[in-house]
Order: sequence, then C-alpha cells, then structure tokens
Amino acid sequence: AGVFTYAPFDGLHLEGDRILSFKNRTSVGFDDNTLFALPYSRPHFTGTSGGAAVLGADYHGDGSRAGAWLYRFYDIAQLAYAQGGYTLSRAGVAPFVDFQAMRETGEGAQLLGAVDSKAYGAKFGLELPGKTGQVYFAYNRVPAQAAAGVSNGNPLSA
Repeated sequence: AGVFTYAPFDGLHLEGDRILSFKNRTSVGFDDNTLFALPYSRPHFTGTSGGAAVLGADYHGDGSRAGAWLYRFYDIAQLAYAQGGYTLSRAGVAPFVDFQAMRETGEGAQLLGAVDSKAYGAKFGLELPGKTGQVYFAYNRVPAQAAAGVSNGNPLSA
C-alpha cells in the first residue's frame, strides 16, 4: 500500500493511493477481500480482489474550487467523480454555483456483476452576510440502471 501527496503550488493538492489489502472493523488483520466478503453482504463475494487505487486533484483559489477523482476497485468497478464551483466575492451576500458529476462502470472481471451508476447535481444560491448561512436551489439526478447488477451503490440481485 502507498500514498503520495503533492502540492505544486498554493491551492492545488494532488493525491494518489494504492491499497492492496483491507481490514474490516471486526477483523483481526488485513486481507485481500472487500466489504462484499462479509456474511451479510449482498451480493456475497468470497474471492479475493487486487485492492483499489485512487488518483485525485483538488483546487481552491480566488472564489473558485474544483476537484476530480478517479477510483479503481480492481476486478469490481471504476469510478470518476468531478465537482466544482465558484463564489463571487462581494460585500454582503455572495452569489455561488456548485456542480458535481459521477460515473461508475464495471472493471476487469466484474466479480460482483455489471456496474452502471451515474449521478449529477447542481446548486445555485447566495451566501448570507458573515457566512451566517445560505439560501439556495439544488438539483440532483441519480438515474436507475435496471440492467446492471449494481446500480448507484445498490445491489439489484436477490
């Protein structure tokens, strides 16, 4: 397992992680399975996995913010996630906009079956004076993908 972090300049943070084994909170030690190996997991998976890897970047500066992350759960799924936003600096109320998008698909042997998940969202609003709160409108869409074995984190098999 390994982790790297790097900040090439103020406001930008890069990170990468590689996990080879997993320790459940009730396990004595680390092994090369996943949460789907637990007795109550549906679907139940008793094999081994090559672990997981993640690579991501976050940026914050001058009212703008952005992030992008790529996850790979070897032989199970891969996920891409992006978010961003901007707040206009003003005295008093500060208008802002935020967005997010996620896409997850099967990876490698797809040991848990087909994976097909999507999510999208946006938020528009005003930051109140002195950061005392926000007034906003938010929208999220998480479409179901009935043909997949796992859709939006929910196992569809019996």
